[in-house]
Amino acid sequence: MHAVNDLVADTPDASWSWILHAVMLPALGAVLYVVARLYWAVIRVPPALRHLPRLTAWQAMHALMRSPDLVTAQRKQLAAVAQDARNRGIPLAANSTVPSAWASWLFGQWAMVVANPDDVRAILMRLDAFDKPVFAPLPALFGEQNLVFSPTSEWRHRRKVVNPAFRRGWSTSLFGDLGQQLLVHLDDAAARSTPVPINYWMRRLTLDAIALGAFGQSFHGLTDRNSAVVRDFEAMMENALSPLAALGPSYVQWTPMYAQLRRQVDKFNAFIFDLVDRKKAALKARKAAGLVASEHDMDLLDMMVEAADGDAEYTREDLRSDTIVFFVGGHDTTSNALTAAIYLLARHPAVQDRVRAEVLAALDDVHPTCPVDEFPYLTNDQATRVPFLTAIIKETLRLYPSIPTIAPRITTTTVTMSDGTVLPPGTFVVASTMAIHRSPALWGDDADAFRPERFLDVDSDKMHAGAHGFKWVPFGAGQRVCLGQSFSIMEQRVVLAMLLARYEWTIVGDAEAMKGTPRTTRGGLMQMVGVEAMFKRRE
Repeated sequence: MHAVNDLVADTPDASWSWILHAVMLPALGAVLYVVARLYWAVIRVPPALRHLPRLTAWQAMHALMRSPDLVTAQRKQLAAVAQDARNRGIPLAANSTVPSAWASWLFGQWAMVVANPDDVRAILMRLDAFDKPVFAPLPALFGEQNLVFSPTSEWRHRRKVVNPAFRRGWSTSLFGDLGQQLLVHLDDAAARSTPVPINYWMRRLTLDAIALGAFGQSFHGLTDRNSAVVRDFEAMMENALSPLAALGPSYVQWTPMYAQLRRQVDKFNAFIFDLVDRKKAALKARKAAGLVASEHDMDLLDMMVEAADGDAEYTREDLRSDTIVFFVGGHDTTSNALTAAIYLLARHPAVQDRVRAEVLAALDDVHPTCPVDEFPYLTNDQATRVPFLTAIIKETLRLYPSIPTIAPRITTTTVTMSDGTVLPPGTFVVASTMAIHRSPALWGDDADAFRPERFLDVDSDKMHAGAHGFKWVPFGAGQRVCLGQSFSIMEQRVVLAMLLARYEWTIVGDAEAMKGTPRTTRGGLMQMVGVEAMFKRRE
C-alpha cells in the first residue's frame, strides 16, 4: 500500500519533469536552429568575400528604414562601404567614391556587389557563368518563377512564348491618345494656376498605357479619379514595394504587411486570370471559325495566349506571372522616368527651351492653342528625329534609375572577377546601378549633374548598354535585357514631346525638390514623391 501511495505521490513530479523535457528540449533546439541560421545567413560572410569591403545587414536595413527616401538610403549605404574600405586599408581607384566591388547582405543573403563596367559586362553577357538564381522576390505577386526571375533553362522556354509579343512595334497613337487625355487635366490646372502632382498623373497615365498595351483595355486612370482597379492596384504596389521586401521572402512572409499583400494579390490575380480565360476563349472561337487576327488588333496578352496555345509546359500560372512582371515593370519604371524628366526639365529651363525647339521642329511647329482632341503627337518616324529629347531620357535614367540594382545572378562555375576575386559556384552577384550611374570615375566630376549633352557624344538613339561601355544599364543588357524597353522609351518620347509642345513649367511646393534633392520612395522601385509643377500654356 505504501508503495502504491509513493508511486501516486511521485507521479506529478515525474509528469512535470517529462513535460519539461518534452517541451523545453525541442524549444531549445528550435532557438539554436534559428540562431545558427541567422549566423550563417546574416552574420557570417562567405570565405570568398571576406577580403572585400562590406555592407552588413544592419547597415543596409538601417539605411533603408531610417532614410526619408531611396536615394538617401543608397548614398548612406555607399558611404558606409567606402568607409569600411578605408578602415581596412583598401584604396579606392582614382576619382572613385566607392570601391569597384564589395560584399553586401541583399535579399536575405550575402552577395558580391560590383560597380565597374568590366564586371557588369560579364554578369550580363556571360550566361555560361552567371545565371539567374531560383529566386522569387514576393512570390505572392510575381510567382515562384517568371520571365525576369528564372534560371536560363526555364527562361529560354518562356522567351520563345513571349518573343512574338515583344517583337512587335508600338504605334505612337497608343500613347498619343492617352497624352490628349492628360492634357485635359493639365489645361484645367494651368487655367486655375493650380500646382500639378506630377507622380500622381504619371502613374495613372502609364497604368492606362500598360493596361491597353498588355490587356487591350484601359483602367480609366486618367478619366476616372475613383477607378476601383487603379485604387486596388496602387494599394497592392504600396505593400509590394515596402522596404521590408529588401529582407527577402523568407523573412517577410509572416508579417501583417505580407498577409495584407496576399489578399490584395489574390484579388488582382482573379482579375488577371479572368482576362487570360477570356483571351483563351476568344482564340478558341477564332480558330473554330477559321479566322486569323491581325497583329495590329492584338494586345500583348492576346499574342502570348496565341503563342502558348498547345504548349502544355507553359501554364495558366506562367501566363499570369509573366504578364504581371511586364505590367508592373512597364508601369512603375516608366512613371518614375517621366516624373523625373519633368522635374529635371523644370529645374533646367535652358534645357527645356532647347528640347522644346527640337520637338516643335519635328512636329512642324504646332500651335499651343490647338484643341486637346486634335493636339498632335510624334509619329513613329518623327520619334526618331528628336536626338536631344532622347539624350534627356537617357540622362534621366542615369540619374534616377527605377531599379537601384540589376537583378541578381548566381555563379554556375568558378569565376575570376576583374579585381582578382575568385568566386566559387553558387555565389550571388549583383550590380549597383546607382553606384555605376553616378560614378565620377566613369562620368566625370559632374556625375551628379543633369547634363544630357553627354549623350550626344555618341549615337543618342542607341539604347543598349554596349553603346555606352556598360556604364549605363537602366535596362540591363544581353539576351536578358528588359523586354519592355522599346515600349517605355516610345511612351516617354511621345508624352514628353506633347508636354513640351503645349506648356512651359516650373517646380513649386516641396522645399527639397526646389533645392534639387527630391524625395523618393524608400524601398523597391524608385519613385519621386511630393514633386509638384506649375504648368503654363505656351504663348
